[in-house]
Amino acid sequence: MTTRRYSSMCICMCQHCSTETHSSAEGYRQGVSFTPFQYKQNIKKLKSTIAPKSLPNIPTSASGSECPQILLDQIFPADYSQFTQSAFSTSAGLNSTAQKPYSGSQNLPPQDLGMIISAILSLRYNIPHRASCILNPSLNLLIKSSISSSGGPPTPAFHIPQDLSTIFEHLQLEPVIQNYICCPQCFFLNGLTESVTTDKPHCQCHNDPNDHDPPCTQSLGKFIYSFEPQTQITTNMKQRFIPTKHFIYQPFKNWLSRFLQKAGIMEILHQDQQSQTPKGSPKCDIWYVLVWRCFTGTRNIHKPPFMSISDELAFSTYVDWFNAYGKSTQLASIGPIMLICLNLPQVKD
Repeated sequence: MTTRRYSSMCICMCQHCSTETHSSAEGYRQGVSFTPFQYKQNIKKLKSTIAPKSLPNIPTSASGSECPQILLDQIFPADYSQFTQSAFSTSAGLNSTAQKPYSGSQNLPPQDLGMIISAILSLRYNIPHRASCILNPSLNLLIKSSISSSGGPPTPAFHIPQDLSTIFEHLQLEPVIQNYICCPQCFFLNGLTESVTTDKPHCQCHNDPNDHDPPCTQSLGKFIYSFEPQTQITTNMKQRFIPTKHFIYQPFKNWLSRFLQKAGIMEILHQDQQSQTPKGSPKCDIWYVLVWRCFTGTRNIHKPPFMSISDELAFSTYVDWFNAYGKSTQLASIGPIMLICLNLPQVKD
């Protein structure tokens, strides 16, 4: 068997393939891996199932070759001014993987108004979950009393859920989160938690026949079993795999689609790009530093600076690691790896 070089593979991230995972040297990753020939065959197959569009070419995620831009939800347009609130689904095609959050311009029914109040109190002011369970029935009663005393037309029956998770789901506040199984010994990513099929899964690192390193056989976690409500029949038991170590990941495409759908976000990005500090005044943000303004990245030095081009987004990487229990004798290592959008204006007190 000949060894395939991962750098020469093409990773397809179309609407169908983005739901699958493939094995790489660093673990399981999102998308489906193809050889250049297989990728071309996959392109032809996808072209036959969708209407032909005159779309530009983009490079694949793993190789430097050009591939047809065939699915709108696979890539983003070069000009971000195409993103609009009213025609977002037709201009960007990102609604298939991320739901649109609520806009303040919408006429909200009383039920949604009560759920928004509960969500704000929980997310902004850290109201405990137990307090929310007491607050929501009170909001139910208060809103119904206000409607009945106003003398207006009768409204359909409504009910504000007590559980915050139900409220977040209804208001489309929950992001798309993928939970990967991380090996506690070698940190190899062994796929998603819902993809586990064996009773006692072990790490699959170095299990390739062409890999000469010794395989890692570390145990990855265990299954827990729970009964269906109001029954103790073993045939109705539910099982769920709990990894020893998690790697929680939010796909960048899902985050970006929700970010660009926020009301007025494009105006904020354009306004910050045009703002400058007076000469001689102290620099209050890295955005105003001359080196940053002249940064060309990997482009030719004779081309315009990266941030001088309209609708270019720049991100910095932020990494932090800490013990979730603080200075306690208990230990739970947790750390975020985040991308920070540098185009947003400075937060004002």
